[in-house]
Amino acid sequence: MGKRALKSAVARVKECFPQIGVQAATERLSYGSFVSLQHKILYIENPKVACSSVKHFLRELVGASPVQFEIGSHRETRLDMFVHARSNVPLPSLVALDEEIQERVLTDPLFLRFSIVRNPYGRLISAWRNKVLMCEPGHEFVHDKAPTFQQFVEFLETEDLGVANPHWRRQTDLLLHGAIPYTHVGRAESIKDTEAILSAHLGRTVSFRRDNSGLPIGDASLTDDIAARIGSLYSEDFSVYGYTLESWRQLSLPVRPLNADQVLDEIVERNRIISRLYDECAALKWHADHPWKALIKRWIGR
Repeated sequence: MGKRALKSAVARVKECFPQIGVQAATERLSYGSFVSLQHKILYIENPKVACSSVKHFLRELVGASPVQFEIGSHRETRLDMFVHARSNVPLPSLVALDEEIQERVLTDPLFLRFSIVRNPYGRLISAWRNKVLMCEPGHEFVHDKAPTFQQFVEFLETEDLGVANPHWRRQTDLLLHGAIPYTHVGRAESIKDTEAILSAHLGRTVSFRRDNSGLPIGDASLTDDIAARIGSLYSEDFSVYGYTLESWRQLSLPVRPLNADQVLDEIVERNRIISRLYDECAALKWHADHPWKALIKRWIGR
């Protein structure tokens, strides 16, 4: 088990990924793992691979209250995307459990330990379109540096993809492959298989909500050269999860004509977030400018 100071899950990660520090391993598990002891489920999230849908499912499973707007590390442009704020999925992480329970979660054959992966080509195109091309908050630097998909691939060649932004980090690193003893690793391309396994495990019908956010724009045409470079960058993902390097030839992620209703929905969602941010700024300004502020300070200083 290693040092007793290391929690069981972190110790497993350190054995498989010695280059990862204890703090980094703890942070990854704190944010990215979700445990329901009642339902005997462990889920490890994988950004750009149905993780919004799975988190909404987990919220429904435990009867969570409506998603709350949160100012913090998550800078979202849609209210429903605040599902990625950890507090909006009220399930403990692995490292929030004591060591004995962690061991049970990781070894009990009755637990369903699952995640979902995606064809690396499709996942990368989705990340570029949604986060980089659209210049989502927090991605301004990448947008300015790599506005085209080819430039984005060139940018990735300068990154350490084992610790890079989670939206384009290697999936083997995100899922802590080898450290987490999964009982099921599904594929986004056959998501119904995962739904069926969850349905059998829970004894009820499971159907993930489909995430229709994001506009289908941006030319991310793959060529032999670009595909080869992606294949080299994500060779572990291709080999471990069984995707072929030639699979890009069958990949269908076309640029579609914009749908007016979808564009309107995106604008409305962004305006809602902007309005909330104005409200938060106004509240902060009120507290800073309120005439009672000086009096309160003097009173506290006594």
